[in-house]
Amino acid sequence: MLTKLHILTSTQTRFKNFQCFLDTLYGVDKKFHTLQIATCYLDEELESIEQAIAWAKKRKSLRPKARFELLLNSTKRTETVKKLKHFNIEIKKEFPHENSGIYLVERCFFHMKAYHIRGTTNAVLSIGSNNFTQNSILSNEEAMMSLTFDPRRSQSRGHKRVDVLLKYFENLKINASENRPRAAVRVDEWDKLDEKCDSLTEYLLDNGELWTELGTSSPYQLKLYLPEDLLKAAPNREVIATYMDADTPNALSVKKLIDRCRNEEEKDYDKDVVACYQSVRDQHKLDELGEGKVCWKQYAIETSLGFWAPTKYQECIKKELGKQKHKEIEHLANLEVLRKLEYKIKKTFMNFVDEIIDIIGVEKLSTPPDSPWFIGQSSKVRERWSKRWDDHIENLIKKLSSKEVINRLVRGTSSIPVPDMRSDELVLKQFVRSFVLSFDYYLGMKKISKRLCQDSDVKQLVENHKVSI
Repeated sequence: MLTKLHILTSTQTRFKNFQCFLDTLYGVDKKFHTLQIATCYLDEELESIEQAIAWAKKRKSLRPKARFELLLNSTKRTETVKKLKHFNIEIKKEFPHENSGIYLVERCFFHMKAYHIRGTTNAVLSIGSNNFTQNSILSNEEAMMSLTFDPRRSQSRGHKRVDVLLKYFENLKINASENRPRAAVRVDEWDKLDEKCDSLTEYLLDNGELWTELGTSSPYQLKLYLPEDLLKAAPNREVIATYMDADTPNALSVKKLIDRCRNEEEKDYDKDVVACYQSVRDQHKLDELGEGKVCWKQYAIETSLGFWAPTKYQECIKKELGKQKHKEIEHLANLEVLRKLEYKIKKTFMNFVDEIIDIIGVEKLSTPPDSPWFIGQSSKVRERWSKRWDDHIENLIKKLSSKEVINRLVRGTSSIPVPDMRSDELVLKQFVRSFVLSFDYYLGMKKISKRLCQDSDVKQLVENHKVSI
């Protein structure tokens, strides 16, 4: 029996992709007949499933019938379930074992991360913090323990340990057929489940998402760490006030630098802005680009943890947030300018740095040794800020190239499934209580602005809950 500890950090060599991760666990030259993956989190685009299927197709043994199972935390996201059903069809076709397929674990928060791969003469079990996601493999700080054993030795310590986990998986599937709590339901049977809830608590935990408004933090802001004396006088100094960020103290606005350089090149870069507008209009319906009041909160109820909205209203919320789509154009234009005027914008920034160095030197302002403006050697200050700028812009370009980040900047909101609170009774009670109070408040208004308050099923659940407490 061989045990290995894998620690994945940003400072060590990482796996190139998910297939490389599976190769490392199982070995690169062995066939398998059983692959089971249990995990609570998935990529939104489900890239990890696609890669795992590709790996399994190349490595599967023809005898006995290959078995490929995924046990995942349940989800109410319609699009995700639709994609999972598509993958489920492919898995059942490629891996003919009767248990092959994708299973969703319901009525509990399935927080497991386990990988079991077994062939005729080789088997491995890996457990740790690794989720079934690209981030887990490519960027997160993770640790996992892998246990390798001979599957032919049924009395070995490794074999017995793995059997405990496999029996748990089987019990979850049996529970589904007997309609018990904590059951693993095959994704193609998901629609047959009775979604009626007996309690408000169950409804809130299983049938909605939490939406939160994001703060004013912007990827354009670059912390300056200016000396206190200089910062106090900043509004009266044109060189500093010109580029300071209005929302964040002691920070430079890269947007202002971009705007200045764009204005200086106005004739050429008007074309780029027009191109960005046209690109967005080509990708999205025109009615989604129209400016208008965004009323997404009418589909949600404010709680102690954020705005709770039922699954059936998710598309309504997204449509409301789509009214802000026109704001995406500004970020796309900024990205274009950053790429095409990279040298010019940096030169403008370094001129700013030189002027700050001159002010500190002439006025003999105090700069401690740990300050990025410590002027023991001015060349070192320039080198330091040149590196800071390069790192910041590289990170900014990466963020503005991400559809997810752009959506967060444009919408100003983010959503997550309701977190597991069953194990924290105090938090759960506060969450439900705050929902009831908000529900009563909006229900009592002459003009009901929350769509959820008009839902008769939810009204009844709220009334029942109030009686019970």
